[in-house]
Amino acid sequence: MLQKVSLPMNKLAKSLCVLNKVHHVRLMSAAVNQEHNFFFRQLFDTVSSTYTYLLADKRTREAVLIDPVLEHAERDAILINELGFKLIYAMNTHMHADHVTGTGMLKSLLPGTRSVIGKASGAQADVHLVDGDLVRFGEYQLQAAATPGHTNGCLTYIFNQQPLSRVARLQGGSSHPIVQVSRQQRGIINSSVQCKALRRDACGSIRCV
Repeated sequence: MLQKVSLPMNKLAKSLCVLNKVHHVRLMSAAVNQEHNFFFRQLFDTVSSTYTYLLADKRTREAVLIDPVLEHAERDAILINELGFKLIYAMNTHMHADHVTGTGMLKSLLPGTRSVIGKASGAQADVHLVDGDLVRFGEYQLQAAATPGHTNGCLTYIFNQQPLSRVARLQGGSSHPIVQVSRQQRGIINSSVQCKALRRDACGSIRCV
């Protein structure tokens, strides 16, 4: 279920904090301990250094998969079936240049799955998200936050006040010629300034490292 909401900046400030991969897992693990019915698992592709995240509601069995890799689509489908989950959304944080997304294959392997990506990415998908959109699975939800820089369509997905995006670090440089470098740098600077302000405000409500 998708829902569009208008998110005040002060509310977003309490939700978004720029963290690296280790801190993502640490905070998400804490969320798992606090949420008895919440399932979280991180998967990894060594070739492209892509982190894939599986989130699910253990009560309703509805699940979402973030940034799946084509070469591991069968692995992911087997895992989801073994766990007894129903994948409803295969989601991307951005349009990838270092690997092919596994969303198309997962839709074939797991009928009923819908692909999701940011509208600003210009990529094809069943669902296009903009800043503030909500993606629901069971009793839980992910909120899309626009964080352009690495690409114009980059999204950070926020769960229970924890940001989940492997590109949320917003580091400088241009690893792939996806967008014009000058535009990319402007996006990185703008998103970095915004996220630094959000980080200061968020530290009162969640742990920021």
